[in-house]
Amino acid sequence: MTQSISKHQYGFLPGKSCEEALSEIVYLIEKAFNENKFVLIIFLDIAGAFDCTWHPSMIKSLIDKGIDKGYINIIQDYLSKRLIQLKINNSKAEKCLTRSAPQGSGLSPFLWNCDFDDMLGHSSVDPEAFNILLYKHTI
Repeated sequence: MTQSISKHQYGFLPGKSCEEALSEIVYLIEKAFNENKFVLIIFLDIAGAFDCTWHPSMIKSLIDKGIDKGYINIIQDYLSKRLIQLKINNSKAEKCLTRSAPQGSGLSPFLWNCDFDDMLGHSSVDPEAFNILLYKHTI
């Protein structure tokens, strides 16, 4: 991987935790307070985050991060062969999934981190005045 995951991500990564994310938030608040600056904190809960992740976006993120094409092909195949089925009595419906990172696999958090990591790097606001921290969790 030529481009690593942002240091501002705190979820699903070894050595990172909710406690570390909170510690960083407290540090930023105290720093702003000591410099007589304002602080605005926005917390977002992305409902169904894994379920809503679009496959082409995940693949593009992997390409942008320099992941080997062989791995990308395997992941693309893994994501493209997914069907959902609904059976009621004698009726059956099938649909090919074009969204979602398969939950329960170790690959899903990695795909989510790569895909959502792009948001952290595309801020047009001065990084000295604007911080984005990203923490994800599952219930």
